[in-house]
Amino acid sequence: MTGAVGPAGAAGTDGATGGLGPQGVPGIQGRTGTAGATGPQGATGPGVEFEVAPPLRKIDAAGVETLSLDPLGDLTMQTVRAANVVATLIRAKDTAGVVLTDSDGTICLTAQSSDIEIANALTAPTVTAPNVVTTLLRARDTTGLVLTDSDGTICLRARGSDVEISNALVAGKFRLRASTESLSIERFDDDGAVVTDAWQRIAAFNWVDTHWAIVCDRFRALTASHVLVEDALRVERDLHVVGNITYGSITSPFWVANNRGQSRHKRGDLT
Repeated sequence: MTGAVGPAGAAGTDGATGGLGPQGVPGIQGRTGTAGATGPQGATGPGVEFEVAPPLRKIDAAGVETLSLDPLGDLTMQTVRAANVVATLIRAKDTAGVVLTDSDGTICLTAQSSDIEIANALTAPTVTAPNVVTTLLRARDTTGLVLTDSDGTICLRARGSDVEISNALVAGKFRLRASTESLSIERFDDDGAVVTDAWQRIAAFNWVDTHWAIVCDRFRALTASHVLVEDALRVERDLHVVGNITYGSITSPFWVANNRGQSRHKRGDLT
């Protein structure tokens, strides 16, 4: 038969540390804590002061400084390159004027003093200028070159080899005026003993159906003592001669009567 259990013995010394056990399963995410209070604003750092000269402007908006150009100011630069320039005034910096060039530097236009010089050709649908000085005006297409007045009325058209004048060609006090049936030479009468201050017709070349006529009030020789008619002359109305008539020979179908005495009349010679 087993005897009674004796008292426990004294504890032995600790054994060696065992190896690391496997990683345990991660626990669930805990709640996010509340945000802390915002800290005080730090001191503003030292600013950089600068000055600008027109047309630059310094703009301070909410403590932020920016630069802009005054649209009413003048900007002087050696060269400006831009895709698009919108301005009310482009002014030369010196007497050399303003020069426009293409991308390779070839001069296309020079503005100097009161003149604009175009190196090659000006292509535009409409040109308005008080004075145009050029050696060549060339039409854009076959419609020709047209000159109009301020309200668009056509005054002159150059097309093909012709120059068409819509109304009249004025040279000093004289003008040529054409219609469908007449070409008139006129002078503006603003001098002399009788002044009408109106255009007076000197002569006209009229076309009537299949023939034409010169219409005027007077023929005069220019440098000779007489007017020479080299062809036959036919008068269909009365002929009144103030001076003398001379001729080489004349054939008349009429007898001429003359008085050779108080009681004798004879048909025959005219004395």
